[in-house]
Amino acid sequence: MSNADADTKEDVIDVEQRAIVTYGSRIKLEHLNTQYRLHSHKHDYPNGSKQQQVTCYSKEDDNDYWVVKPSVGNQQSLQLWQKPVQNGQTFMLQHYCTAAYLHSHENIASAVTNQQEVTAHWNPHDNNSNWRLEVTGGNEGSIWKRGPRIKLIHVNTNAALHSHSHKYPNQQEVTGFAGRDANDFWFVSKVEKEAWYL
Repeated sequence: MSNADADTKEDVIDVEQRAIVTYGSRIKLEHLNTQYRLHSHKHDYPNGSKQQQVTCYSKEDDNDYWVVKPSVGNQQSLQLWQKPVQNGQTFMLQHYCTAAYLHSHENIASAVTNQQEVTAHWNPHDNNSNWRLEVTGGNEGSIWKRGPRIKLIHVNTNAALHSHSHKYPNQQEVTGFAGRDANDFWFVSKVEKEAWYL
């Protein structure tokens, strides 16, 4: 093989690999029905738990990024780095800009619709930050990829990560929903793995 052929081969981008969500990936999650992105920022809820707000945002900025981390209590955390996330697995999402974890809990109502509150919380050892992946139409062990519809189920309460057209002044409410409906669907719109986000 000539040097030119070798250079060409090295320059080929494996598009399929780029689409796979792995532990350590930085991702953006988009709400299927509204096309708003899962978002957080350094503002706390004025009531309820008074933890960090989680919303959906129609525009795009760095506050839309989340890093996929092994779940609280996972004894194989180190072995999972850079491995694909599979349907049925439990994991955490850490907000890239603030380092807080996507979180929910029982008995605290959301600010707008009184569903289950969803927050971002800084304690990396709190198992209320564990979420289970459900890939629509996927088998157990199917690999999570950019594009397909998913649900994220809060492990401790079985509530689905949910959003809807009910808004704060400029952003959309995110809740945990005990029922199931079309507003529970999300998809990954962006995956970044050029650097591993530890």
